[in-house]
Amino acid sequence: MNSPPLGQNSSVDIAAITQQVSFMQLPIKMCSNFFGRESTFEEIDQVLGQDGSATTFRSIVLFGLGGIGKSSIAAQYIERKLEEKKYDAVFWVYGETAASLRQSFTDVALRLKLPGAQPNLHNENLQLVQNWFQTTNYKWLVVYDNVEHDNLLEPYWPKSSHGTAIITTRNHNLMHKFATSGLEITSWDAKTGSEFLLFLLKDNIGRDIQSERLSAVELAEKLGGHALGISHMAGLIKRKSCTIAEFMRIYLEDPKRLHKSELQAVWDVSFGTLERNSRAFMGVASFLVPDNTAQDLFEKRPGHDLPNDLEFFLDDSKFSGAMEPLLDLALIKWDKDARIFWCHRMVQIQFRSFLSLGERQQAFNNAVVLVYNAFPKQSDSTNKNQLYHQWTQCNRCLQQVLCLKDNFKEERRHSDEFKASSLFCELLVDCQRYLYEINAFKELEDVCELNLLAVDTLDDQEQAIDVKASTLSHQANMYESIGRVEDAIELNTKGYNMRLKEEPRKGGLLGGFEQNLGYNYNTGNQHETALKWFEKSRVTWTEWNVKEDRKRTGLQSQRRILRGVLCIWGGTRRHNHCSMFQSESSSRRKPLNWAMLAFAYFVQGTLERRRNRPEAAEANFMEAQNMWFKGDQTRFHPFNAGCIYKMGVVCLDQGKVKIAITHLRDALEITKFHSDAMPVEHARGLFKLSEALVQNSSTNEGGDDGSEKEAQHLRDEAEKYLLRRDKSATQFGNEDAYDRWVPIFWR
Repeated sequence: MNSPPLGQNSSVDIAAITQQVSFMQLPIKMCSNFFGRESTFEEIDQVLGQDGSATTFRSIVLFGLGGIGKSSIAAQYIERKLEEKKYDAVFWVYGETAASLRQSFTDVALRLKLPGAQPNLHNENLQLVQNWFQTTNYKWLVVYDNVEHDNLLEPYWPKSSHGTAIITTRNHNLMHKFATSGLEITSWDAKTGSEFLLFLLKDNIGRDIQSERLSAVELAEKLGGHALGISHMAGLIKRKSCTIAEFMRIYLEDPKRLHKSELQAVWDVSFGTLERNSRAFMGVASFLVPDNTAQDLFEKRPGHDLPNDLEFFLDDSKFSGAMEPLLDLALIKWDKDARIFWCHRMVQIQFRSFLSLGERQQAFNNAVVLVYNAFPKQSDSTNKNQLYHQWTQCNRCLQQVLCLKDNFKEERRHSDEFKASSLFCELLVDCQRYLYEINAFKELEDVCELNLLAVDTLDDQEQAIDVKASTLSHQANMYESIGRVEDAIELNTKGYNMRLKEEPRKGGLLGGFEQNLGYNYNTGNQHETALKWFEKSRVTWTEWNVKEDRKRTGLQSQRRILRGVLCIWGGTRRHNHCSMFQSESSSRRKPLNWAMLAFAYFVQGTLERRRNRPEAAEANFMEAQNMWFKGDQTRFHPFNAGCIYKMGVVCLDQGKVKIAITHLRDALEITKFHSDAMPVEHARGLFKLSEALVQNSSTNEGGDDGSEKEAQHLRDEAEKYLLRRDKSATQFGNEDAYDRWVPIFWR
């Protein structure tokens, strides 16, 4: 199964897709109480054009303080444009983190029903949407909400010569790098702020209109015209069923406000009115993702209990009762039909600040329980220490895990007394495994580093050692994948020695470390040492199975297959291990993990090529890719690139030069995406494509078609990329010069 080149569709022109859905869902009820800002809309129109028909790409940055109304302005603007039918397609992208950007572009691809879009194919979906931006004739507008860092936005910024975009941010520097223009969104003056307050309280205004107006002006002035602050003030007045003037007197008499900013005092008054259940929900919400938190996160899951103070989640009446004051005070928004919550970042920050350290700790731990219950477990019997079959659910939970990680880091920065729970560390370990499997190394590195800090706060030292060892293993896997095999060996050795000190020893985990060290040494071209570690793992697992009175599982059998066959790169026991692979794979009764079986087919393909059977090798590499796509379908994974590269190599071996060139170019589109972290994979593709072009030129009867010139350029580029990994490299003219640095799994 060969997929089409990236950015292309085999039979459908995505620019000609009929308009099935015209817009993405806007943030929940963001515009329900919108007020004013007419001059702001006129200024946006001056930059973007009134009808989206500009022939060039145009963009604007709306910047200003948090809670000032930037997102509401953007949402109201696009609602108006949709009502006026000025745009064919409008998309809302959550821009706060890499994970939210990634998920938003996947949502766009799925919403447009672009051919090839899949829920878990984030990198592919990004390319599909970028291609759609460039090729469609539709008038489109995309909003990037709450962007803070330009390096996060760069890959997702439209690469198009037409279309329009809006950025909302607190970082005014973004307008210098991305946008056509910038517009600062400022607080209202006291008069406009008072009009907004009166607008929100139109059904609660006292009879003395003049007194109400004066009190509204005074309140708005004290709050600095801050839109979100005024909204909360209106909610408080409604809940107290008093006039603006009466509330003003009560507020001014509160001695606590003298030691705080006026805005902070308003938050604290709001938070202080909350009953126990409402307060518990706000505590959890303050540590979760602010945008689009699914309601099912708060529901009971089989086999998992909720903390006592969250049991009201299971009672619909109590749950709705807890939500009512939060909605009245505009602390949260809740779309009951979509079953989604939204909580402004400023509300989250202010509520966490309102809580005592002990209350913040409890709220964080409660949030962890909810996400832990939802995130798949490596230890589940169906997963067998891997999560390949659970990627969809892992992806749904990923942003919540990363948000908890960031919030824990922030809490620790403020207080050394803030502790990690055991569930939090276990949740991070499961997330680490998922991030490794999907090749998300930047997030994996961050999560591992944070987890190593978190375990130091655990009281249970036995569990701390267990988490540390698992985290070191995940770090080592990552380092091996990006060519830092010496670091991988060091970390796996450290984790292995930690496991050796455990009593009783955990044979399955010890065998895993021994196997991983075997892989490390194989990648490091120390094949005899690798074989010793593989043999060690075999003994450990055999003894453990006997002790636990269990039969060898399909996964362990598969590990044995890989363990033996991978030693072939060292020239050891070739025929015996090849026979073992064939006999065990053909006699298997139960279907194996799709990823492990894909790796095995890849190894078999390499075996067949070494035995000078290129047709059989090609068939196995194709089968490896087919097996990978059965579970992953991720075209951007380095393993898929390795399969395509190897198909190109063996086609070149057979003299199928043009087919080889196609495969190698396709592989390079993927390896280019990973070239910063994994330069050698890209270098070997460049080198091999240069060889194919030279062969093609020599057989081209039509004269010079530029192949030789391109081949020389590719060879030069290959050398540059190899030197990134091996600064002392002097040999660049054969496959081994590159392959020796490639991880064993796709070498």
